[in-house]
Amino acid sequence: MNSKPWYLFIIYTILCEILTILWVVSTPSDIENQFLIGFSLNRLALLIFVLLCSLTSLILLYISLSKKGFYLTISRLFESPSDAASYTLFLISILMAGMFILSFTHVFPNRFFMARLQPVLLMLFLFSFGYTIFTALKINPD
Repeated sequence: MNSKPWYLFIIYTILCEILTILWVVSTPSDIENQFLIGFSLNRLALLIFVLLCSLTSLILLYISLSKKGFYLTISRLFESPSDAASYTLFLISILMAGMFILSFTHVFPNRFFMARLQPVLLMLFLFSFGYTIFTALKINPD
């Protein structure tokens, strides 16, 4: 079977999620709205979002390694994405990179909200750009 080992992309996403979790947990929380071990509601919502993404990635990794369940359906998505989808995802990665860069500036009226989203914006940029690179590479596992 001449296909790309798409579990490598899923391992890449898990590493990006671990990086994001470490960033969310290590940055100091806001003083207002703290209720659980010094975490604010915003920080807890970001952490739950990233943990749900991690759980989804772990499920996809299990499916890819065990080749059970929806393996054929998911592998078709990874093996032959359409050109339009690849270009769209590349444009999304450029958009996410732009949003991440703009989160460091004072362009937005609520700069602190965008600054809190920096870890998730970086994670989403790494996902979309990594998938764009993954589809562009010609990998033969044989």
